[in-house]
Amino acid sequence: MSFIQEPSVIFLTMIITLTCGIFIWFATPKSELTHSRQVRYFASFFFFMSFGWYLMLVRARAGTDLNIFVTNLTTYLSFFLLYNGFRVRVGKKEVPLLVVTFSVLLIAAVKLWFLGGPEDFVIRIFVTMVAIMILAVSIILLVKDDIDSKGKLATIFSFILAITIVVSGVISFVLGLKISYEIMVYSYCVFYVTLFGSISSLMLSDEVIKHHNEAITDELTGLHNRRFFIEQGNKLLSSARRHDFPMTLILCDIDKFKLINDRYGHSTGDLAIKSITNVLNQSVRQEDILARFGGEEFIALLPQTPLEGGLEVAERMRKLTEEISFKRGKTELDMTASFGVAAFGEGDLETNIIRVDKALYKAKKNGRNRVERAE
Repeated sequence: MSFIQEPSVIFLTMIITLTCGIFIWFATPKSELTHSRQVRYFASFFFFMSFGWYLMLVRARAGTDLNIFVTNLTTYLSFFLLYNGFRVRVGKKEVPLLVVTFSVLLIAAVKLWFLGGPEDFVIRIFVTMVAIMILAVSIILLVKDDIDSKGKLATIFSFILAITIVVSGVISFVLGLKISYEIMVYSYCVFYVTLFGSISSLMLSDEVIKHHNEAITDELTGLHNRRFFIEQGNKLLSSARRHDFPMTLILCDIDKFKLINDRYGHSTGDLAIKSITNVLNQSVRQEDILARFGGEEFIALLPQTPLEGGLEVAERMRKLTEEISFKRGKTELDMTASFGVAAFGEGDLETNIIRVDKALYKAKKNGRNRVERAE
């Protein structure tokens, strides 16, 4: 029994691929340009594959050279679209449409007119399988660079499954197994469903990561927010107490910020906040936690750092802030900031934040643009 005699298996595959494409197109959020391009490429893969199986269904009743040629074009093009989708995911430039079109035309033409006559089915299937294997391996190499480990493993499994199907299909054709066509088509159904699940998990995990980052990030500065700082600060405090290493807090406040806002407007105030953000980012290490703590307040937690080291960092921040200058109209504005520094002592994180806040208040009271240590 062959699929030419039993077209229901092809119809089933066509419906499955079409359904996968519809779900990806309509159910996956298209939140950003890069993410939207992924959705388009991945959904198009399933749509083109569905059309390819439809052409196969038509071919089961009346196959022609033109039908075979278009079926091959559709199949190869769909895999190139899938390949471009994964290139977008890892930040690589897509293969140009012109290159893709020329490649699929060349493969399809060589397969149809130079590798056996229309009835030489084994050669045709073999060429198709080799082309799909090459693309599958190329996609696996791209997926290795993906950021999501769970979705990445599922996607790699999908393409290992595809390669297994390819090898099994070729062996079945060569051996002339009677139900090899049906086995191959049903196996492709499994591949499409697995691939759909892994692609969906990758893109939905992007949304989870995006919303998580938005929840812990200050929109204006790109720094972590107060919530993140408290969560991570408590974890680091527990670790510092357990392993007995020093930590220091630095609290920073822009001097006369309300005057800047009132006199020059909130856009100038935002510019001041962004300017000092750059200064603070330059002064901390990767392992330090820097966050926007309030309107014009910033806080930094420095693990493995005694009080003397924290005072040096704060003084460097103060000097760099003095160098900030920007124009508003004909007026040139300079900035200064005050700093409080405290080594972690007894008590919880909140207690130590209160201590460093008192040091900051002392710096303000003593004339601003200075660094004071906590008692």
